[in-house]
Amino acid sequence: MRRELEQIVAADEEARTRVAFAEEQSTRAVGEANAAADLAITAKRRAAEAQLASEVDAIRAGGEAQIIEIRARDDDYLARARDAGARRLQAAAELYARIILHGPEEK
Repeated sequence: MRRELEQIVAADEEARTRVAFAEEQSTRAVGEANAAADLAITAKRRAAEAQLASEVDAIRAGGEAQIIEIRARDDDYLARARDAGARRLQAAAELYARIILHGPEEK
């Protein structure tokens, strides 16, 4: 009976050792899987941030191009308005001079 008890105790110790070893392997595997997942998440995050930065740059470039186009149109409009204003002022000055010099009969 003593021998059987020693065998049972030895088998129990061996089983406990195997369980502890399996738990260590499982913990190590989970840790490695978590590390790999963290690396994948970090890589995906960096790729997403790079893509976002690229899209923001494209939007910014498009907006800046629109601003340049709007300013060019505004400059053109203002130049035409200045020219038209100058022509009207010149015509008004000429009319005024004719009225003053020749009277209201001649236009």
